[in-house]
Amino acid sequence: MKKNPRQLALYARFLDFKPRKGDLRKIEILEAAIDCLSEDGIHHTTFESVGKRLEIGRAHVAYHFPELGDLIEAAIKFCVSHVQVLTVDAVSAEESNEDKLEAFITATFEWVQRYPQQASAILLLFYLASIDRRFRKLHDEVRRLGAKRIQAMIEGCVSRKNKAKSELLARRTQAILTGNIVDYLTTQPKESLEALRRRSISEVSELCGLPPSKT
Repeated sequence: MKKNPRQLALYARFLDFKPRKGDLRKIEILEAAIDCLSEDGIHHTTFESVGKRLEIGRAHVAYHFPELGDLIEAAIKFCVSHVQVLTVDAVSAEESNEDKLEAFITATFEWVQRYPQQASAILLLFYLASIDRRFRKLHDEVRRLGAKRIQAMIEGCVSRKNKAKSELLARRTQAILTGNIVDYLTTQPKESLEALRRRSISEVSELCGLPPSKT
């Protein structure tokens, strides 16, 4: 599974290691685990099934991730970190907070389109968080950090009246995006992902009292 320089640079930013030879194998294992989770389901994701996709033995997978729970947690963190880096890049390219907020939403939907297996794997986090404290803690942290990022953008572009409730607006914005994406992934969608992106921007703009988007 050959990686281009841009992929390696991206992975180096959100994984806690530099992409050396052994680390590339770790990345491949995480990607294979994500494919297993999204295509075969959690009950059919095992050291053997992940190794089979890479034509390596069970022991090679277990060498990097001694417990299956460690592998699943790392795979979910991989997906979360990936979308975070993509949204940060998109937001950093804009100047106004209104444009940053829209860029954040757009990058999130582009991630769903480009990496559907990752989006599907993250859905498992909701289920696992409902039955396992380990994943509930991870889910809480992901939501908290995501809301703080959204809140920072909202505070820079809303009226003084709305700024006082920016934390609430951030959580509701997060709920809009999560709800729309989950509906798209788990139902027969009645609109395209691009149409859903535009609708999400419109809903968030209305929520925050912002002018309609031009895109």
